[in-house]
Amino acid sequence: MSATSDTQTGSTDSELNVLVAALGLTANNRYVKDLGALADKAESAIQSIAGMNGRRVDNVVLRGNYALEQELEERMDEDALPDVQYESIDFRMLLDDEPETYDNGSKEISGVRLTAEEKAENNDGDVAEFGDDASMAAIVAASDPDQETVDEMIEALDTVDDDFDADEDEFVIHEWREVEYEDGSTGIEAFSDFDLRIREHRDAIPMGEVEDATDDDFDPERTVLTQQRINRAKAKAKAKTDERLYNEWHDTVTVDAAVFLHDGSDRGMAALENARGQNDWAKYPSQCEGTVLELSANQDDDAIVDWERYLLETGDLDADELTDEQVEMLQELHTDEDLDYMGVDVETASTESPEQQPGAGNGVQPASAD
Repeated sequence: MSATSDTQTGSTDSELNVLVAALGLTANNRYVKDLGALADKAESAIQSIAGMNGRRVDNVVLRGNYALEQELEERMDEDALPDVQYESIDFRMLLDDEPETYDNGSKEISGVRLTAEEKAENNDGDVAEFGDDASMAAIVAASDPDQETVDEMIEALDTVDDDFDADEDEFVIHEWREVEYEDGSTGIEAFSDFDLRIREHRDAIPMGEVEDATDDDFDPERTVLTQQRINRAKAKAKAKTDERLYNEWHDTVTVDAAVFLHDGSDRGMAALENARGQNDWAKYPSQCEGTVLELSANQDDDAIVDWERYLLETGDLDADELTDEQVEMLQELHTDEDLDYMGVDVETASTESPEQQPGAGNGVQPASAD
């Protein structure tokens, strides 16, 4: 059940609100083979928190796995059960964020877009080994988007920016222009109509051309988006989401308790530090004031995480190393296209494609874990 309007302005003394955050591989439904079992764990934890507090839970806020939110919303679609909603920040909005200093410059929040000097300092390396991160406008321009994408960007900008007229103004994704300053000197500055606050502009980001800065053939001088920059943006987006759920001053449901579902590894466990008020991405971090539960989806009797798929797609396991039982399991769960991507034999798979799970593979590049 979706949250009603009276739950959108923070928690009240009469409400009990719970955050359920899926971490690690449980956050990526591509690697969840039993969504129902994962939802069972979440539902049991919510009931435990209700029991500890001696009252019903009013609102459940999901972070990390939208398919899990949909499953719980369907299960709790009754007036007597909690309202369920999903909370997130699009990490792409943060890809240009630079470091912030505060408290008179004595403290700093790390940036997402970094200079070569900052990368060298973070990695104990030589500045010559790194390059400055280009603006996302420059990266989009360098990707040479097709005309349909450009037209969508123009239309969206025309709708939200009163100073831009699509019929009269030239739309520029990114270019360098010579400018004259008040003292008569001239210089070169970047000019751009690109705006990460606009969804259609974010959609133009070339996510299919992401490169890994640790690869031997990576050129730090190229105008490209790196996986490392994406990882920083995702970490900041999750941390900022947590902060606004713990801090009652934000215009969202304020949670009183938290449940963290994880895959048994340390992926995404920064969320636990956020709940303790140790959020490195917040200037003055808040904390979860109530119960915090941590649940593994990788216990002995669990068959929730699709480890075989994950290890095959990350190259940590070869299809030749699979047992016959593992091959049969994968063939039952996944389409021929997905099996082919994993390198698994599709010859003996059923001629009927298995039912596609929400968020499961569809031939696209696998997303990274939390």
